[in-house]
Amino acid sequence: MSRNIYKKVKIGDITQGSIISGAISDVYGDTNVFGVVISARCAIAQKKVRSYHYIPMVPFSKWKEFDFVRLCVEKATKEYRGKIKNILKSNGLSERVVEDFEPSIILQKLSDKISTRTKEQLTEYVNHLSELTTRRYSLVDTNTPYIEKFKKDILKALVKHEYVDYYLVEGWPQNQEQYYVLLLQEIKSIPNEIFFQLSHGLESVKIREVQSRCDLSTRTENDLYFVHSQIMSPYIEHIIQRFYHNFGRIGIDDLSIEATISELNII
Repeated sequence: MSRNIYKKVKIGDITQGSIISGAISDVYGDTNVFGVVISARCAIAQKKVRSYHYIPMVPFSKWKEFDFVRLCVEKATKEYRGKIKNILKSNGLSERVVEDFEPSIILQKLSDKISTRTKEQLTEYVNHLSELTTRRYSLVDTNTPYIEKFKKDILKALVKHEYVDYYLVEGWPQNQEQYYVLLLQEIKSIPNEIFFQLSHGLESVKIREVQSRCDLSTRTENDLYFVHSQIMSPYIEHIIQRFYHNFGRIGIDDLSIEATISELNII
């Protein structure tokens, strides 16, 4: 069941959480791409910066054709590499073979060193790995049994907002798409003089005038750019939080648990 996370926008309104047309993506180009404004509300209200920023959002149906397939392939590839390494280890062979050789070479190199009991299983795993690593993502069939089993886990992680790269949201009312995916790793900018015109509707000729410093497409439906809807609070704040997580993470060395506990016990 979809939530009510949107509200209608009035002409002249644009702020954090506004959904704009004519957006672009490094990965998905400029076809059916929208943008979610992420600049601070105060910066927008005071019009005090040179440019404002958005993150692209693409239809889930489009995301499913590329990034979903990629995640399935990566997950399957990791599993089959692990399975092959386990067979090599159980036969007293180096696991590095999986990293050093293409899958098609592994059997040639090790066929006579693998026990008959595990050779058939190794052949199956190597064949799967070979297909996964040689085909383009766009050509991979996710309904293939050895890939299909990962699909539910990936979709579950997407729905629970567990990916740092992606954020799933419902489509807004009067929109044909049921779901969209926000691309949290991409940051796009719009210059001040163009940004505020979006709230009243903007023709593409204006975009062409500042094209070199404006991350908007020069072609859009009806040749018009405008604000489609508004993501309400606290949903937009949650999106911003997930977006910030990409760039605000700090890695440190953990304390050694056993050594630290020993030291604490003698203080």
